[in-house]
Amino acid sequence: MNHPVLVRAEKLIRVGDIVGAEAALASLVDSEGDHALVVALDDLAAKDLLAVLRDFDSSKESVVGLLVLPEQFARAIVLERRYGDASHERLRATINSVIFRADSDPGEFLEAIGATDGGCDALADYLWDRADIVEHFFKT
Repeated sequence: MNHPVLVRAEKLIRVGDIVGAEAALASLVDSEGDHALVVALDDLAAKDLLAVLRDFDSSKESVVGLLVLPEQFARAIVLERRYGDASHERLRATINSVIFRADSDPGEFLEAIGATDGGCDALADYLWDRADIVEHFFKT
């Protein structure tokens, strides 16, 4: 799919206008419905999807964050390591904003991330400062 909305969103991402890119993608929902955006996200480069998910204000709901499928999200989130965020705060915020949305099954997202090349590393980064809790969980 070479939808004009995707072309516009990709151009906006390249110039750093993430809010504009998210708005462009959201306009697809307004004009063609939720399913059109879900299909379009398959054609959006993983790095561009990550840019929208990562840089959108995670305190607000994003149409992209609400509609992204587990496999689409997994393709994008494994790229987070490229940002070199030693605290992994953005990784945690991005994952939490998507997998804990109202209608999602967190297990589906975690399974998709784990099944993606580099996904276990992303999950390890997500949990890196929670080792005691993870260890306790597995022991009980």
